[in-house]
Order: sequence, then structure tokens, then C-alpha cells
Amino acid sequence: MLVNIIITIFLIIVILLIIFCPGANDGEDASFTHAKKEVLKNFKVTAYCPGACCNGKRYAGRVAIGRGMEYWLKQGYNICAVDPKVIPLKSLVIYKGKSYLAADTGSKVKGKHIDILLETHKKTVKFGVKKNQTITVISY
Repeated sequence: MLVNIIITIFLIIVILLIIFCPGANDGEDASFTHAKKEVLKNFKVTAYCPGACCNGKRYAGRVAIGRGMEYWLKQGYNICAVDPKVIPLKSLVIYKGKSYLAADTGSKVKGKHIDILLETHKKTVKFGVKKNQTITVISY
């Protein structure tokens, strides 16, 4: 719960910086001025766990942007896997009010599909497959 509040506050700060970033219109380098917010519809949302059952032995515990899953989770990030042709890696993905770092890819994550990292395989089974979902993506 506290992590969600912190991530929400971070998102609000990022949005405010995007809107009010000094130097955005006078030629200075302002990294937040290049942020793009998109609402994307008709996505499939599934879930996966850190184990080999969802990632295979070779990739268990690892994410595409570096460091292990445990590192990102301990830093308070929620993680999702994306198709980088649709959603750029390191983007912020918002689904049902919760923010996720697009930090991973997957062989079955293609097109309009995100895969949310959950702590256990049991939770992924309970999550199931959600079709025709709307997500918001903030990319830089």
C-alpha cells in the first residue's frame, strides 16, 4: 500500500515536471519535456512470477533492463513485461491505478500484451488472463 502511494506521488511529480519544467521552451535540455502519455486500449494483461516455471531456467529472476527482479522489487518497483515494439522499455505503465516499470520482455509477450510480475506462481494463476484492458503508458 505504501509503495503504491509513493509511486503515485512520483507519477504526479513527473507529470508536474512535464507541465511546468523550466527551460522546456527556451532550447535548454529538459529531459522531461520529451515524455509522452498514451492511453492504449484492447490490451491483454497476464501475470508471471520470478521462478523458472514462468521464465525458464536461463532467465529466472532476471529482467531485460538489467539487475535481477529482486533488486527492482526491493526498490519498490512493480514490474511488467512488454513488447518493446509497442511499449518502450523503462516506460511507466499504469494499469487499474497501479504503476509498473516496463523492465522486462517475454517470448509470449507480443503486440498489445503486458505481463505483470507477481510474487508467487499461485498469484499468477489466480490473476488469470484479462482481455480488452485499457492501460496508460508514459514513455521518455
